[in-house]
Amino acid sequence: MQSFLITTKEKNKASIYVSNFLKEKGIDSIDINLHSFEKAMGIEDVRNIQKTVILKPFKGKTKAVVIQAYENITTEAQNALLKVLEEPP
Repeated sequence: MQSFLITTKEKNKASIYVSNFLKEKGIDSIDINLHSFEKAMGIEDVRNIQKTVILKPFKGKTKAVVIQAYENITTEAQNALLKVLEEPP
């Protein structure tokens, strides 16, 4: 299993890049979970993301979870997210 972390300060370029990246990897749109946060992202948000990561992909062999967090992310949420990236279920 692979995890990718893509960061950017430019919101519009990120969406285009991620869209192209997912198409290149052959991930079907039904297997993409989008989580968008306009304000601070907290530990409860990461727990909800963890619940979606556990689920198997519907159509393909791979699924993607895209997190758009444009402001702050709490330290607790950062640590929980890092654990998911390092040790996916």
